[in-house]
Order: sequence, then structure tokens, then C-alpha cells
Amino acid sequence: MIETAMPGEGEQIIISGHRDTVFKEFVQIELGDIFLLKMPYGEYKYEIRDTKNR
Repeated sequence: MIETAMPGEGEQIIISGHRDTVFKEFVQIELGDIFLLKMPYGEYKYEIRDTKNR
């Protein structure tokens, strides 16, 4: 989505992927967990603060 920020810009980002491949482990995610996003231009850590599936 062109309108969203890129990782590292200090804004909310949007990432996408299939729940049975890229995000298959997210079913176990809990608040406070750290999500590491590896991009060709760097690594970014995000803390899970809220989910829609709680």
C-alpha cells in the first residue's frame, strides 16, 4: 500500500502475507511479544500491543 509508512519511519506500517505460510506462527502471538521484520535494507523490531483476534 503506497499510502503507508515504510519500516523505520516511525509510523504505523502494513505488512501482508498468507496465514498458512508467512504468518503461520502468529496464531501463538501474545501481547508484549517482539516481531522482527527483516528487510533488505535493515531489521526492525516491533512490540505486539494489540490484535484483532484477542
